[in-house]
Amino acid sequence: MSSASYLCDLLTAGEIDVCGISEHWLTLDNLFFLDTIISDYDYFAACDESVKLYGSQKMNKGGVALLWRKSLANCIVPLELNDDRIIGIQLQISPSDYIFIFQVYLPCVNYSNDVYLEFIFKLYDLYCIYSERGTPIFMGDFKADITGLKGRKRAISNAVISLFSKENLCHHTEIRPGMEGFDFFYF
Repeated sequence: MSSASYLCDLLTAGEIDVCGISEHWLTLDNLFFLDTIISDYDYFAACDESVKLYGSQKMNKGGVALLWRKSLANCIVPLELNDDRIIGIQLQISPSDYIFIFQVYLPCVNYSNDVYLEFIFKLYDLYCIYSERGTPIFMGDFKADITGLKGRKRAISNAVISLFSKENLCHHTEIRPGMEGFDFFYF
């Protein structure tokens, strides 16, 4: 949330139609914050309802959100995925062409590899379902590093690489000043 003014500047510049947010401070108590970023955007969000804030310390995880220009409202339908780490929208770009945009916030190394792999398999299932209907785009925080880390981080990174390279998905990491890097995969 400390980068909100930078995000507002990017959105105001008019270059971004759809924006994804993965944020550990995005809790139910903080969802109102999305309304204050910029008035020209609508959003769809999911948060972990069990997150509790104690003083300045956060427990567990936060949430994910997708923001889009209000001018696209007639073309966008939120997808009901019933998950607080993965959300999605359908963007109709022509009468028969769709893009499915998914924002993810995968478990960190505090979770077991099995929990992480459950989410990888869920992403793969989503890819299989939605690639038959249009073009899926997966973006967000995959908690993976494909630059060659060792140990557990290497194992979960290999799971991400294996899944998406199997389907010939491309990976792109974007890093902008004042913001952490984000990843997205597309077909």
